[in-house]
Amino acid sequence: MKQARRLRHYWQGCLILTVLATAHAESLDAIFARMDEASKKLKFVSANLHQTEYVAVIGEKSEENGQLRMKRGKSGMQLLVKFSPPNERTVALDGHTLWIYKPKGNMAEKYDVTKYTSTNTVEQLLLLSFGAASGAELQKTYTVTTDGTETIDSRVTTRVVMVPKSAEMQKEILRITLWIPEGQSSAVREKVDKAGKNYLVYAYSGVDMKTPVPDAEVTLKLPKNVKVVGGK
Repeated sequence: MKQARRLRHYWQGCLILTVLATAHAESLDAIFARMDEASKKLKFVSANLHQTEYVAVIGEKSEENGQLRMKRGKSGMQLLVKFSPPNERTVALDGHTLWIYKPKGNMAEKYDVTKYTSTNTVEQLLLLSFGAASGAELQKTYTVTTDGTETIDSRVTTRVVMVPKSAEMQKEILRITLWIPEGQSSAVREKVDKAGKNYLVYAYSGVDMKTPVPDAEVTLKLPKNVKVVGGK
């Protein structure tokens, strides 16, 4: 009986190894075709976000969880991300205005990101994981290649690597990698490799791109007595 069970486990292991060995990266054409279709239809996104940030100069890695909401309207994209304590804050993008609200100090930082949105750079960075940019749009800004497969949560994904074409952008971002499951247009993970060996990793779960997102969930409501800094 024990020998039969060991043999069964052995053959199960062999089967798994065979499946993994035969997994192959999807072609960019296939992935771009799905992205092209998704970019036309995307209106709403709700997801759980796990962010990992590594700062090389101090050798420190931090992890945070948050809730992400996006909505595409006539005036452009609205986005709001609420990060959980201990570093509680809300990041919101409304048109060309980026807000970072920190309730602990009752302070809001305001930034004008017009110069970055002139080539859809900000929108692409925010929406890359959800297939909002078409293949043609991506190839205008990045040199795109595939880099094999990787299994994440029992799903075979293709690693799609994007290197910025702009020398100015390369000063901040060296490459962006998306892990896209077979047959899907949205990524389950995104890694942004930055200058100085720093990086950010976004992992998504509970992604919903069908349920409408109310305006209230993408609108930042600041207290009347909040201190606003920035505006640059």
